[in-house]
Amino acid sequence: MPILRKCGGNITDKTLKEEQMLYRRFARYYDYVYAWKNYENEIGVIKQLIYKYKKTGGNNLLEVGCGTGNYLKYLYKDFLCTGLDISPEMLRIAKKKVRGVRFVLDDMTNMKLEGKFDIILSLWGVISYAKTYANLEKTIQNFSKHLEVGGILIADPWYVTLDNKNKTQPYYKEGMPYMTTYNSVDLKICRMRIPKRSHNRQVMDIHTLVGNRGWSEVKYFIDRYEVGLFNIDRVIQIMKHEGIKAWFKRDTIGNGTYVGVKVS
Repeated sequence: MPILRKCGGNITDKTLKEEQMLYRRFARYYDYVYAWKNYENEIGVIKQLIYKYKKTGGNNLLEVGCGTGNYLKYLYKDFLCTGLDISPEMLRIAKKKVRGVRFVLDDMTNMKLEGKFDIILSLWGVISYAKTYANLEKTIQNFSKHLEVGGILIADPWYVTLDNKNKTQPYYKEGMPYMTTYNSVDLKICRMRIPKRSHNRQVMDIHTLVGNRGWSEVKYFIDRYEVGLFNIDRVIQIMKHEGIKAWFKRDTIGNGTYVGVKVS
């Protein structure tokens, strides 16, 4: 039976409350907006990396930032899975979607889970929500603490473009309008944003319109997303400092993934 519980981290922190609020209104629409994403194909690539580089004999897997469980749906049959997320609303959806998975309500910068894992995944730019290098260091330190020696860490950055020196630039260009929609007979969703850059972060105020059959009016809300645009080489150095031998593979999912094996 899946378990939804709070453990470890300081959930009362102001920043964490803001992150929880971010998905409070959006969680119910999340799977509709990202219905285009092929989670099954991406997990096929991730499994190849796991089987190729993991050095442990176990199959305990932790997904950090599991959201509504779309990746875990293709993992739980092959691994003993735990899903961690900061949003109780997202976890409630995941709990109904995926059976036989332990779910934990916690924050990646402060998480304290029982035991260690052979595999830690942090997919679809989740580590970029650390926002600052200080929080990124805390996050990777936590990953290392929860990873078995010989275990594998796989994480991907926020949408970025890379030059030949692994320098990152935002995929979403500053000042350009972007729109994501979902359209069915009964439900219409439109999310629009114009990104801006603030130091090493990308900031987007996402304006969402939702119309559903039977409603008397259209719902409208705004959420602010802030993500860190971290230098790839610096991220790899942080991992190395925490005992994880890491590299960046471009030919995986999205624009590439960090792959690391814990060596000490």
